[in-house]
Amino acid sequence: MNLNGIVPVFKPIGWTSTDVVRKIKKNLIIRTGDKKVKIGHGGTLDPFASGILVIGVGKGCTNLPRYIHGNKRYLVQGRLGITTDTQDLVGKTISERNYQHITRESIESVLHKFRGEIEQIPPSFSALRVNGVRAYDAARQGVMLELKPRKIHIFSNQLINFQSPFFHLDLTVSSGTYIRTIVHDIGEMLGTGAHASELSRTEVGSIKLEDCLSQRQWEDAETFIQSLKKSRENESERLHQKEKQKISKYFPKT
Repeated sequence: MNLNGIVPVFKPIGWTSTDVVRKIKKNLIIRTGDKKVKIGHGGTLDPFASGILVIGVGKGCTNLPRYIHGNKRYLVQGRLGITTDTQDLVGKTISERNYQHITRESIESVLHKFRGEIEQIPPSFSALRVNGVRAYDAARQGVMLELKPRKIHIFSNQLINFQSPFFHLDLTVSSGTYIRTIVHDIGEMLGTGAHASELSRTEVGSIKLEDCLSQRQWEDAETFIQSLKKSRENESERLHQKEKQKISKYFPKT
């Protein structure tokens, strides 16, 4: 069976992105008998996060960079007063500070500093490499590698709810942006500290949550295969329309 295409799936909390890929690959091998099936994903989601994970199969893997390097939208819940070594709820607490004085206006007063092009220092617990060593591997050994600031772009950053100590942000960002670091840095700017306690990826390019297969659906090999076939048909139609646009550009109707 020739399997090629792109399928967005919903990654549940507690699964790594690699866990999802391995599960889908295992099911496809059982269903088709093809042990050489190629499968990958279009951008890692942390285990504590949920949301869109774009899966590529076969030739569809060549399209994954479009999603890896594309813009993404997230909903994040930040928790004031507690800083962790991973900048999220799964890490060890490294400081606790008073947050009772923080108001909605306090948070909104610093958000403008997290819009547009800014420099961000990636977290020590990240998959970035320094001299061939993963930052998170070194951090787990107690060695914090020096990670250089990187330019990112925050297209929008809106406070949608505040019930102390929790605040909720809706962000659209460029590739390579660490949302938990934005939450951490907001906490530092407020003087209270903060960490990301919930995170959901709600858009990847033009893909939205409602476009994703549920866990029940992507764990069913037959349903996943049917979605692959549909994605190939949609891609063929997209390329056909793109070719028609090129032709009409050079040979306009009279």
